[in-house]
Amino acid sequence: MAITGVPTVDTSVANHFLQTARAAAMLGSRVVLVGISSEIAQTIIQLEIDLSDITTIADLKGGIEFALGLMNKRIVSIKMSSDKR
Repeated sequence: MAITGVPTVDTSVANHFLQTARAAAMLGSRVVLVGISSEIAQTIIQLEIDLSDITTIADLKGGIEFALGLMNKRIVSIKMSSDKR
């Protein structure tokens, strides 16, 4: 679940995210919340919203790396040879 681009979070928006995350977890999904800006994180803390049961990661790249890590996989760079013999 990504919240990148969400300009503000109030209690209603935060509760919607939590309900969605809990519903997904009830269906057997592992919820990872990505794209939280520092401003949104501060608002969530000020609203005293408990995200302790949800993995939170700052950006999509980190979220993808985390998800791949759960499957014991990772992204690697492959150097292609320019030599075409």
